[in-house]
Amino acid sequence: MHLLAWHITPGQHEEIQAHRLNIYGLCEYLNRAGIAHGLAHPLLSPNWKLDADVVEKVLLLFPTLEGINGLTDRRIEPDLAALLDRLTPQIIAELAAKHGVAPLGRTPHQKALTAGSDDHVHRRAGLIYTEVAGAATTPVDLLARCMAGEGRLVGRQADLDTMAMCIKHTTYHYLKGRHAENPEHGSPFVDVMDLIAGRDPVGG
Repeated sequence: MHLLAWHITPGQHEEIQAHRLNIYGLCEYLNRAGIAHGLAHPLLSPNWKLDADVVEKVLLLFPTLEGINGLTDRRIEPDLAALLDRLTPQIIAELAAKHGVAPLGRTPHQKALTAGSDDHVHRRAGLIYTEVAGAATTPVDLLARCMAGEGRLVGRQADLDTMAMCIKHTTYHYLKGRHAENPEHGSPFVDVMDLIAGRDPVGG
């Protein structure tokens, strides 16, 4: 799971790292400490282990979910909206009993939503974001309003061309860095990408 935590102190960061291998303990700590947080791309599993039970537990653990992610396939967006629209207090209670997990948040059946570009290659940064109506005087005020469900999601999830571009750029920069560490080992992929972009394959 990719968990987002905002406006934290160095000490809170250390606590988060100490809990990071236990999602239940981590979520309990974040809620107890009043730290604004949410789950990124809730229907996209980084390790491909997402199943129905995990989704049900996510609905219990996270008061805030990322409704729009700039790197996920926009075809799954309607699925998330339909899932959240059908949540009721009764369903949350049934899931809590089924999994033995206490629901977190003031209204567990009503999720606050955020949006983010999830940009790792500096091509789509800031194109997908969360805004609130009127003026938010401080970052803390903005986060509080977003966590209260006042956030308005701006932007769209990615299409296949965008996803492919991001994968290509991430792979390129990773292999480029590996090549810089070990210049004697070349990378045909990096050389071809440099050639296509009109860059000197040797000098970069």
